Amino acid sequence: MNESISVMEIPEMKASERPACSKLWAIIRFGLGGLVLFTLGGTTFISLKQVQLLSGEVSQLKTALQGSPDIEPLQEQMTTLQQQFEVSRMQLGEMVGKPALAALQQKIDVLDKQQREQSASFSAFNTELSSLQEQVRTLKQRPANTAIVPAVMPDVVTVKKKPTSKARRPVTAPFILTGIERRGGIAFAAIAPQSATQLTEIALMEPGETRQGWTLLAITGQQVQFRVAGQTRTLTVR
Repeated sequence: MNESISVMEIPEMKASERPACSKLWAIIRFGLGGLVLFTLGGTTFISLKQVQLLSGEVSQLKTALQGSPDIEPLQEQMTTLQQQFEVSRMQLGEMVGKPALAALQQKIDVLDKQQREQSASFSAFNTELSSLQEQVRTLKQRPANTAIVPAVMPDVVTVKKKPTSKARRPVTAPFILTGIERRGGIAFAAIAPQSATQLTEIALMEPGETRQGWTLLAITGQQVQFRVAGQTRTLTVR
């Protein structure tokens, strides 16, 4: 912000006043020069120390004028300068304060924006946390032994095939029953190989005996029952 500060022009002194006030004019020029520099710096920051120096120079100038002859015109000029000095100081305070106030307001706006953003982030976090807590509660309430049944399409029919029982082939005996013999009150089954040609190949079996995987169970009349491979086979004497 640029502000201009007007400075009253000092009227030129009469020739009769110059010899008596030449020394005073030197002081006035020095003080006026400092004041002009002060007023021309409308956009430049001037420290409090500089203002105090200018105020001291004006006070010295007033003291010097009070003890000099023909000072009435100069006193009027000094009064005007003093008034302009006060106005300039007030304007300087305004110029210095406005940028500082604007900078402070800018910082406040930035902090307010950050606070709003943090509040929005915190609200989103709370929403997500509540959702997760609800999911955890749902899982805890579900029974542990609940079986999950897979969805079955209504148009799909599952047909279970019944196991087909394989027909067991009858086991062929590796021998033939040639007869039943009794010795000492005990019945024996006389067996011989299928390809037997001699009597010496005939062997006797009693109930409970096993040969070639065939176990003799019982002897009834001219028939004998064997168990082989989980099956019961009956052989008849040939």
